[in-house]
Amino acid sequence: MTAAELLRELHRRGVRITAHEGRLRCEAPRGTITPDLVEAMRQHKAELMRLLARFRILVDGRVAAVAHTKEKALEALDAVVRSTPLQPGRRTRIELRDGKGKALRTCYLPTRETLTTLRGHAGSDEGRAAAKPRGSVEVVERR
Repeated sequence: MTAAELLRELHRRGVRITAHEGRLRCEAPRGTITPDLVEAMRQHKAELMRLLARFRILVDGRVAAVAHTKEKALEALDAVVRSTPLQPGRRTRIELRDGKGKALRTCYLPTRETLTTLRGHAGSDEGRAAAKPRGSVEVVERR
C-alpha cells in the first residue's frame, strides 16, 4: 500500500489525519484505527507528512521543500531560490503551492546564459538596469 492509498483508506474510514510540527495526529471513531493501519502509518510517515503539508515548494514540478506555516513556507521558498543552480538553455520554475495545490507564488530563475550576458553588460546603463543580483526572481502572485 502506498502513502496515497493509505491516506485514501483512512479518509474512507472517517479518520481525520493532520500533520503538525513533525507529528501525525488522527481523530477517528473508536476501533477504526487497527494495529495494521498504525504500522502502515509508521512505515509511510515521511510521505504522509509531505502529502499533508499545508505548503509545498516545487522546482520544475518536483517537491523541493514542505512547510506547515506560511512564514516557514516563505523562508523555505527563499532558501530554495538561493540554492537552486541556474540551468543552461532554460529558465527554472519555482512554485509555492498550498495544501490544495493552488499556486500562491511562481518564480522563474533566468538561464545561465542570460545571467552571463547581463553580467557582461554590467558596466552599461542598460546592463545595470537589467542585471539583478543572484537570488532575485521574477514573481507572479495569484489570488
